[in-house]
Amino acid sequence: MSHYLSVDIGGTNIKYALFDHSGNILNKGKVVTPKENLTQFLNSLFKIVERNKPESLTGIGISVPGKVDTQTQTIYFGGALPFLNRVKLGKIIKAKYNLEVNVENDGKAAALAEMWLGEMKGVSAGAVLVLGTAIGSGLIVGGDLQRGSHYQAGELSFMKLNGSKPYAESYAGFRASAVQMISSINKLVKYPDLTDGIHAFEVINSDNKQAKEIFDEYCYNIAMIIQNIQAVIDLEKIAIGGGISPQPLVIENIRYQYMKILDEVPFIGKMITPVKIVKAKFDSEANLYGALYALLTRLDRDLPLKLID
Repeated sequence: MSHYLSVDIGGTNIKYALFDHSGNILNKGKVVTPKENLTQFLNSLFKIVERNKPESLTGIGISVPGKVDTQTQTIYFGGALPFLNRVKLGKIIKAKYNLEVNVENDGKAAALAEMWLGEMKGVSAGAVLVLGTAIGSGLIVGGDLQRGSHYQAGELSFMKLNGSKPYAESYAGFRASAVQMISSINKLVKYPDLTDGIHAFEVINSDNKQAKEIFDEYCYNIAMIIQNIQAVIDLEKIAIGGGISPQPLVIENIRYQYMKILDEVPFIGKMITPVKIVKAKFDSEANLYGALYALLTRLDRDLPLKLID
């Protein structure tokens, strides 16, 4: 039986899971992401591989922040882990363990998970939005995941939403940040842990007027992003994922704000067919499934990793 290791590299934790070919998780775990330098990071990654017996693995799929050249498996920028910039992670791991490796952008990995086993299965035109520190996504057109000529299709954090705000605050990465929204609400009620999302939603559900206004503005910004995408691509469905997506209020309010935008200008509301907005099937494990699917696709197509210096 073939076994595959899937690794999701995040700014806070590195999550991993051992899968069989059907997508069943055999075991999983996580470690804190080393942020000091590349050497410490790689040593931590190697320990994960060795913990899962590399001699018994068929391949390794990896999800990472940053742009990814999927031909050479090179990471650019690296998001919260800038030392990953220009690192050919696939080459490094293949050279050490002689295993096929596939490296994928985290937002695109989430979309691939939904295309494989979730809400995007059989969908010709759709998108997956991942609500987190910023906003990641994967765009699907003609049944295929769009990467773009520079591997940056779907980088919604760079979408400008409000030109009247200071430079950084005008972009979706700030205005559509779930982390920023949660922090603002916890700060409002002087709660010491600004990162506690559960507490923030308790405040929202308590009918705190100011907290509700912060949440409404956040959902309006997500809805504005959806409307901008829909005006360009004309999607069938958008699935919302990320850490806050299991909260029922999130999808409900995004749908409400989206229809509110369409109703603001009747002419536009008549011209634009509303897109279906649903909760993504996968939450915290989306990138693990997506990284695995990307690896399986590479192996099934017999696409060897290009070890370009």
